Amino acid sequence: MRSRRATVALTVACWAAPLAARGDADAFVEPALRVVPETTSGPVQVLPPVLPGQHLSGTAFIGYRGTDRQTTGGIVTAAPWWKSFVRLGAEVTPRSREGEVRFLWGLGFEDWRDNSFFLHVHDWGPVRPDASFTLKHAEASLGYKLPALCGWVFCLAPSAFATLPFSGGPYLGARTTLLVGRTWFATGGLGWTPGALEGSTTPPEWRVSFALGRWDWRPGGLYLTYRDDMQLDRLRTWDTEERRGNGVVAAGVNWSY
Repeated sequence: MRSRRATVALTVACWAAPLAARGDADAFVEPALRVVPETTSGPVQVLPPVLPGQHLSGTAFIGYRGTDRQTTGGIVTAAPWWKSFVRLGAEVTPRSREGEVRFLWGLGFEDWRDNSFFLHVHDWGPVRPDASFTLKHAEASLGYKLPALCGWVFCLAPSAFATLPFSGGPYLGARTTLLVGRTWFATGGLGWTPGALEGSTTPPEWRVSFALGRWDWRPGGLYLTYRDDMQLDRLRTWDTEERRGNGVVAAGVNWSY
């Protein structure tokens, strides 16, 4: 029975802008600029931001990951102080060979606006319920959201980042998101790894990722997204056996309080 139940993943993330900058802390104000999707390497490709005046935000989703097949879960976010956040989530994968339940977590600082820095420490999993807590599979990412270029119904939002996995190899990367009419988006990214950490296996030198779909960050907004990533030299072997099972398609609803 447990394998047939849908587990809603909860992620607690806390983020708040300075009161002087946002005026009334309890009044929700719709951003004047388009909100750029926060792309991830987890089960959900995009996460809703915690905007000024909000205390919690989250998402519930169903999806399909090639390696794990069906997945159902959720992520929740709460607000302590000055743009900080703590994130918790869970998902059920009843047909996965790696286990039926998994968790994820994250924390850091994030501003939904462009022209701002961000710092994340996260483990997108799988974190197993019977495993002891470890930072071995976590990674820290520091980046900067460059000024967005917007005109008519289009908005181009680039960013650059440096990521240090706690095992594996550090990498530098950049990605750009094209927004169309507030809810449609396409994201492409490229990362370079200079080498592996001592005692770790050598990661691929170049990697590419992309995501696309429809995503509405507003409370009650629906989304349908697809994400994939691969080594750069695997682009020519997209249809071979080794390429199958890496992509994730997800559909769900965002909420906030």
